[in-house]
Amino acid sequence: MELELNHGKGTVILTDTLITVTPIGAFNEYGARSINAEIREKIAKLDGKSFCILYDTRALQGLTPEAFDEAEVLNKWLLTQNMLANATVSNSPITTAIIDKYSPTKKMHNQKNFTNIDDALSWLKSETTIA
Repeated sequence: MELELNHGKGTVILTDTLITVTPIGAFNEYGARSINAEIREKIAKLDGKSFCILYDTRALQGLTPEAFDEAEVLNKWLLTQNMLANATVSNSPITTAIIDKYSPTKKMHNQKNFTNIDDALSWLKSETTIA
């Protein structure tokens, strides 16, 4: 029997220049690395085009400290990419506050937190028309 190291699942969907990331469950560093690799793959497919990311964290149950470290690695790398903006949707301001605290580089992005998808998408659209 093979031991599964990844904890946490999710989807990463590229639609035009919007990457929608939906983490589901509780993440360890292996799960975070896996979803981060998917994000990098989608960005590579854009071939240098500007893009936005929508993080739908409503089904996220938590992250280990090591998973936050992996998120921080991704956030630093995103600073070198053509990301125009990212929006995070969460059911809980506590979840958003925890993510913001343990991912300090996220504050260097053009980013905003929301409680519903429609507002997040509207804001991301406004950010792409400005650029």
